[in-house]
Amino acid sequence: MNKKTILPWFLICYGIVGWSSLFAFTGFEAGNQHLGGTLQPWIRVERQDSTGQDAKASYLTSFELNHVRLWVDGEIVPGYFGYRVEAEFVEEASLVDAYIRIWATRYMQIRAGRFHPTFTLYGPALIGNLESPYYPLLNDRLGPGRRIGLEIDRRTRFVQLYAGAFNGSDRPGTWHDSTSSIDAMVRTDVTLLDMMRFVMEGMYGKEALSDSLAGEHLLVGIALSIDWELAVHIRAEWLRRWRQVIDEVSMAATREQVSEGVLLHLGYSFTTTLEALIRYEWFDNDVDRNPSWGPGDYAWIERVTLGVLYQIVPDRLSLNGYYLHYSQESTLFPQYQSNTSPPGDQAILECQLSF
Repeated sequence: MNKKTILPWFLICYGIVGWSSLFAFTGFEAGNQHLGGTLQPWIRVERQDSTGQDAKASYLTSFELNHVRLWVDGEIVPGYFGYRVEAEFVEEASLVDAYIRIWATRYMQIRAGRFHPTFTLYGPALIGNLESPYYPLLNDRLGPGRRIGLEIDRRTRFVQLYAGAFNGSDRPGTWHDSTSSIDAMVRTDVTLLDMMRFVMEGMYGKEALSDSLAGEHLLVGIALSIDWELAVHIRAEWLRRWRQVIDEVSMAATREQVSEGVLLHLGYSFTTTLEALIRYEWFDNDVDRNPSWGPGDYAWIERVTLGVLYQIVPDRLSLNGYYLHYSQESTLFPQYQSNTSPPGDQAILECQLSF
């Protein structure tokens, strides 16, 4: 079948299946196999600021298909061996995740393949569970992204331990890894009082910076997640990376680059179907950057999100509205202004269908 015809046929089938599943069942199930998906059409209004003496703001309105995601997962041998395959169908069909699961014991699981490591609060989250139209800044700018690798998950009543080895940070988001760089990950997830999770995590590895230079990097983070009486939802996360990069002055040595990100989230459910939220995010790619090193990107970027989420049909069909405000600080001296234009404020109306 021609690639151009895949998406229309998929959307037709998806619409029929998705609409019928709203009131019937959650996806298709055949034994221990499950077919599910998410469709996210948007109406987005973005402020665009022009530059120059006659600078004025304009507003761009667009209709977008943000995500068309379909996945299949299940157990080939119940309780012992399973799998998951997830694909995105926006613009062209592309695989997102593909991995196998092995239950070594009742409380230990092994995953192998391509997936997002269990790192940060929202990194491995499904797109329908993000509580925001975008992944957090600290995930986009600092998170490990999807990798090829192996992860072991050991669970007890109150503690979950994770350990993994993945292809290096110089090859994220790929399906082939021909380098020898390996990143090692550890994570501890502690449940307190059945409503609070406290997370500590770290990832360490090496990467080739040039033919003659190699560097190390360390990514660490802590996070807190609270869901109180299904009404108040609190998320707080801090992530910092120490990384060796090529020194801009000598170009023959390395220096340490420190990047940092913060996320604060507060949500309140008025009813089981209506929730309001506010989220603050901050990211700095180079905390100790010296302006004398020459042109560079903005010193920091922050984003504030206001949102209202309404479940028309719980866990199936929702209508969500968001307003996103961006701020950026330019470099300290005017002669070193970045060529990167700051993002404009956005208003997004999202309809999400899941099955």
